[in-house]
Amino acid sequence: MFERNALGSNAKKMKIQYSGFVLKVIAAVMTIIGTVGVAILQNGVMNLDGYSTESLLEAMKTDSDVMGMSTLIVVCSGIASLALPMYVLQLIEGYRHTASYKNYLLRIGALAVISEVPYDLAMKDAWFTMDSQNPVFGLLIALLMIYFLDYVSEVPKFRGVMLKFFIVVAAVLWTVLFSIQSGLVLILVTAVMWIFAGNGMFTTFMAASVSILRFPAPFGFIFNHFYNGEKGAGSRKLFYVLYPLQLLVLGLVGKYCL
Repeated sequence: MFERNALGSNAKKMKIQYSGFVLKVIAAVMTIIGTVGVAILQNGVMNLDGYSTESLLEAMKTDSDVMGMSTLIVVCSGIASLALPMYVLQLIEGYRHTASYKNYLLRIGALAVISEVPYDLAMKDAWFTMDSQNPVFGLLIALLMIYFLDYVSEVPKFRGVMLKFFIVVAAVLWTVLFSIQSGLVLILVTAVMWIFAGNGMFTTFMAASVSILRFPAPFGFIFNHFYNGEKGAGSRKLFYVLYPLQLLVLGLVGKYCL
């Protein structure tokens, strides 16, 4: 169970707490907002492919509508970044409580593969491209990393530290090799939260410091603090369907309806 720190204790006193299901809903809403920013506003309304960097900057100076829309796109992207710590927390919780690691790994892997075409459509305005892969592949690599980190957890100190180091480096290299969106930050945050689990605010501070590479992701840890460690009501299948579905629907709207 996720160890709640001082802020989490304050949340309990204030009776502000929620289950893992609610945390997933919050993260899903933030993700959808991020998709709207790219698929609808960036690719659909503004059609940024028609701008060079120089022409966009010039348009922002002379056209308040372009400036406003560009700002809104950035805000949507920032909101989506807040969800990263929540996904990492739920991935770790899923590993700790799953009845079958193999089935859990297969579900995440299947979701990554199924989401790739909708992701390219929504985020790249193309039916398929190898420019970057969807972040669920990052979760898949992170889940594999957690397994191996757990496997070497009983190895004596120096050797164990070196093994953990090489496992994390290997995971980072895989995310870079496959150009996984937010993969580097996702791997590093997962590694910190797993390796330093049980250290309260220190763990949060370290993980938040790493996630600054995907600013404003550090602020997403605030939502994690109010997680009560319980699964909560609701079907997990909802989220396996929702992610690729919202990418597909919003991608189609942005490409063909605007």
